[in-house]
Amino acid sequence: MNTARSVTGRRFRRTFAVGGMSLALLAVLPGTASAHHQEFVPLPTTYSLGRDHSVPCSGQLTGHVFAPHDRPGTILIDLSWSTFFGGSCTITAFVNHWGSKRNGVRALELTSAPGEPGHAPSGQISIDIGSGDAGMTVTTDGLNTTYLDPARFTTRFTVP
Repeated sequence: MNTARSVTGRRFRRTFAVGGMSLALLAVLPGTASAHHQEFVPLPTTYSLGRDHSVPCSGQLTGHVFAPHDRPGTILIDLSWSTFFGGSCTITAFVNHWGSKRNGVRALELTSAPGEPGHAPSGQISIDIGSGDAGMTVTTDGLNTTYLDPARFTTRFTVP
């Protein structure tokens, strides 16, 4: 009887030790990310003349695309306009987008603050573009670098 009890006790201790080490190993190993897409995608910087091809209102348009996990099929585009010479200058940014659900163009007016060169007021657009592969370009109402090489200024991404 003592032998049966000691064999059962050893099996229990061995099982407990192996299970404990396995759990400890799982606790310290890094987890594998389950996301299959990049949630934040920067847009290429677009340099542009101002409205009506104005040199004093020239500047740069920057931004990024969010494809949040908690809003499937939706993208959020943040754009910032900063002028090189200051002054109050307004441009219209055009977001040309395509995806599995919707294609189109959205416009966003951005105005720089007077007397603050480099000030970058921002605007945001939300588009229900559909899940899957998508892409976009950003242009302005003035002559800009996207016209020179559209492929270089095309941003591609995956929407959850």
